[in-house]
Order: sequence, then structure tokens, then C-alpha cells
Amino acid sequence: MKNLLCLTLVFLSFSFTTKKVKVFENNTRNEFEIVITLEDRSGNEIPLDRLSGYYAQNIETNQYYYSGDGYYYGNTGVISSLPAGSYRVGAYDGYFDGASSELVTITDSSNETTEVTLYYWVE
Repeated sequence: MKNLLCLTLVFLSFSFTTKKVKVFENNTRNEFEIVITLEDRSGNEIPLDRLSGYYAQNIETNQYYYSGDGYYYGNTGVISSLPAGSYRVGAYDGYFDGASSELVTITDSSNETTEVTLYYWVE
């Protein structure tokens, strides 16, 4: 009987435990995107598929965001779902070609889309 009473008390103590849930008052997320264009030094536009893919590295958190699906790099030239912050935008180099990188700062007051031009080089 004593074991049954202890078991009942344990059950009741678990049943009435409250769970704290944090509710955010402002649930809006400001997300931004970077659209990349690739040019040579003469200003001629270069097709984006010339290079393997593009990325934006958050300078403060060191987190990488990728063109394509966002998790693996692709050569679409659009990097989306970025929070505000400072980024190094760059490209994955090929064997004998590549692109410069650029620093970009996105603030909450920035436009939703930031255009970045990377300069293509070839050996």
C-alpha cells in the first residue's frame, strides 16, 4: 500500500508540472536576398554558370548561405533568407578562373534585395 501511495504521488507531481513556453511579441522576420551578377573588368556580363557556385558568409557569426537551395552551393546567383548583417559575398573558383569577393552590409532598413557585382578573372 505504501508503494502504491508513493507511485500515485509521483504520477500526480508529473501530471501537474507546468511547462513554460516563450512567446515572442513580434514574430516578423526580416529576411533579405542578394542577387549576384558576374562581370569581367571591361564590364561585360559573364554567365553565372561559368563558376561552380556562390556564397555569402556572415562576418559576425561565420555562418554561410548559398545560392541555389540555401544549403548546398549552386550557380543561380540568388542567395535568399538572409538576416541583417555584414557579409562577404564570393564565388567558388574553378581550375583557372574565379571571381572577386565583396563586402556587403544589410540593415533592417535595407531594400529586400541587394545587388552585388563580382568581377570574373581567368588565367
